[in-house]
Amino acid sequence: MWSVAGRRLWSYFQRVRFCYTGYPWIEGLRFGQVRHIRWRRWPEIYALGWNYEPLGARGWCSEDRYDCHRWSQGKFRLCGPFCIQTPWIRHDMFGNGRMGVHHGG
Repeated sequence: MWSVAGRRLWSYFQRVRFCYTGYPWIEGLRFGQVRHIRWRRWPEIYALGWNYEPLGARGWCSEDRYDCHRWSQGKFRLCGPFCIQTPWIRHDMFGNGRMGVHHGG
């Protein structure tokens, strides 16, 4: 989040590392599995007055473990009931080693 003056107020991060058993150059087939997922999230606050509260986190995999997902959300608030931002991040991991990242909030 940036202020109107261009100063960074806070950032929200999620890191996912995983192993897979498929081959990256084979596309279009559900070949391979996601294994050994390591996941963590953290905030960084750069401006006075802002605080952070974790809202939730989930992880799920398909039955064949070809695709797995890790999602988290946090709440940043500027000293009081107003100025609330709730960013979220989702990592999509696939058995062929590919990964996608989506975010919003």
